[in-house]
Amino acid sequence: MMKLRIELADAEARKFYEALEPEIASVPYKKTRSRITVEDGRLVITVEGDDLSALRGTFNSYLNWLRIVDESFSL
Repeated sequence: MMKLRIELADAEARKFYEALEPEIASVPYKKTRSRITVEDGRLVITVEGDDLSALRGTFNSYLNWLRIVDESFSL
């Protein structure tokens, strides 16, 4: 089992969580498992899986969502 962990230390961690949680809750990925939490003021996204390609794809999706949410906060 492989695991990737994204930690975002940001004063807006709770807002990122609230924006991303519905997306992550509805992810149709079958080869990975994901969890999103806020720990000590940091947004933490954990992705686990056995397939490296699926893990990388899921990770890239989350990075894109983070970028989109960050850009929307800047509007």
